[in-house]
Amino acid sequence: MSHVTTHVALEDVPKPLTAKCLRRSIYLTQTALHDLGIAHPRIVVAALNLHAGEGGLFGRQDIDISAPVIERYLPDGMEISGQFPDTRCSSS
Repeated sequence: MSHVTTHVALEDVPKPLTAKCLRRSIYLTQTALHDLGIAHPRIVVAALNLHAGEGGLFGRQDIDISAPVIERYLPDGMEISGQFPDTRCSSS
């Protein structure tokens, strides 16, 4: 598990989440996994918002920031997917 932000209050997490920061986190994660001998790492990006933003209803960071970053890596052959929401505690 890697993280994009550190030492940020939960309510402030969306503010520093930028495409640049997410790309850096993905790059560092992939590099670390290669250094550990994992030739073809699989990277999964968690959703920031409930249900990955529910089409913008709960925020647009997953649509406007995360999705384009993930899509940018696919043509390079990186095994990356996302944004996966945590639905374990969902009331639906």
